[in-house]
Amino acid sequence: MTSKLTKLKVQDILKIILSNWVHLLAIYFGFYLTIVGAKIFEGNNYSWSSTLFESLLTIPLLIFVYGLDLLWKFFATIIILDIILFSFNQRWIREKLIIEWVIIVTPFINAAFEYKYWAWLTISILFLLTQLYRNKKILKLINKNKNSNQQRVWQNAG
Repeated sequence: MTSKLTKLKVQDILKIILSNWVHLLAIYFGFYLTIVGAKIFEGNNYSWSSTLFESLLTIPLLIFVYGLDLLWKFFATIIILDIILFSFNQRWIREKLIIEWVIIVTPFINAAFEYKYWAWLTISILFLLTQLYRNKKILKLINKNKNSNQQRVWQNAG
């Protein structure tokens, strides 16, 4: 039996990349929480029904009409970072995900304070949570990979 870490296969890297879908939820809920927070703390003139229900439909419109350019850059960046950070070894998964988070959110946090657009802070926090969620998924994938490699070693030994 070997304790040596093996490289992830291409299909495993693709599974890691596909786990980025969860960030769409972070973006969506980040905008939603910001809108609700603005209603509570700033007391905007919109009704609660507008704030709670119409926002559910207008947020995707906001994201896909005004934010599509930013969205594809976000996903391109995180996919490139995933490929670079996970192709060579299986160590320090959480640390790699936090490094990705810091690289990606730094301009958003700066923009939040520069333009007083607080949705970027909410989205940045939720993005960290989705990165930690991905940590669990990636660890499960790596453990599955290790177990299958160990089974192959035992089968070849017998």
